[in-house]
Amino acid sequence: MDYFDTAKKYRRKNLKKFSSVIINVFIVCVVAIIAWQIGARDRNNIIAVHSSELIRIANEFKALNQELEILKIDSEKDKLLIKKLNFQLSQKPDSKLDEIIKLSSRSLSRGVPIEQITASIKSLSKPDKCLKPLRKELSVMTPIYSTTSHEIYFFEKGMYILAEGKANITSNNVNPWFDIDEPIKVRIRYFGIEQWFNGILPFSIKIPFQNNLAIINFENSEIRGSIYTTIKICS
Repeated sequence: MDYFDTAKKYRRKNLKKFSSVIINVFIVCVVAIIAWQIGARDRNNIIAVHSSELIRIANEFKALNQELEILKIDSEKDKLLIKKLNFQLSQKPDSKLDEIIKLSSRSLSRGVPIEQITASIKSLSKPDKCLKPLRKELSVMTPIYSTTSHEIYFFEKGMYILAEGKANITSNNVNPWFDIDEPIKVRIRYFGIEQWFNGILPFSIKIPFQNNLAIINFENSEIRGSIYTTIKICS
């Protein structure tokens, strides 16, 4: 092998090494680009998730602010109404309406809705339009008398009525049925509300709800241990 063959051999060897280096560098660059793309995609996904969460929180915050503004407006209306009632009270210190105005003002300051107060006042007025009354027999429970049908209902179980009384004691006899000359207690459940009333037969009660008025009359029945319950809805 002469000088030229040896030089040619070394040139080929160096060219092969250089090509190998170029290929390795190219592979490293390709791997780096792929890794960068994967990292960028993951980063974009994370950013998108956090952005969506921030948008949701911002919308909830906006809705809460709107509710707060509505509550502030309602509060201001109630305050104005309280001031008006207090002003009317100061203008009529000797009026018989003093106690009513005081009670209304106190109720409003405690958070009682104005609609409820209005309905209660309406219940004091004489109703002019009433539906056909409904009538049922109601057994009155005593400490020594009870039945399985001690509670009746009206309006497709929208209102339940129960009555309790005192046992009838005459001379040395104790009758299990209630004494019609003693007060009885009546429990009325409607729309998730429960109220108790006392009275001596016959008596009636008025219950305001929405823009209507329920008038319930209780009177003695021919059936021993029972009373008649009559209810009518008026507006």
